[in-house]
Amino acid sequence: MQEVDFHWFLEHYQELYKKFGECYVIIKNKQVLGVSKTMVDGVRQAEQTEDPGTFIVQCCNGDESGYTAHFGTLWTG
Repeated sequence: MQEVDFHWFLEHYQELYKKFGECYVIIKNKQVLGVSKTMVDGVRQAEQTEDPGTFIVQCCNGDESGYTAHFGTLWTG
């Protein structure tokens, strides 16, 4: 599902940037769960309600450098 969410992020990148500005976007099931100022804060925020490995946190900064690095979580339990 992370791959699907990442492609959704790419398709909506400019729209997300216009709406939220420079931030980290938390995405699950093609929906924005929240935004944060840092990657770490985004992961911590998402882990309050979501299982690791079920969401992505992507940098949204208005240019391609925001999505050339893709980070996800890994469920090990």
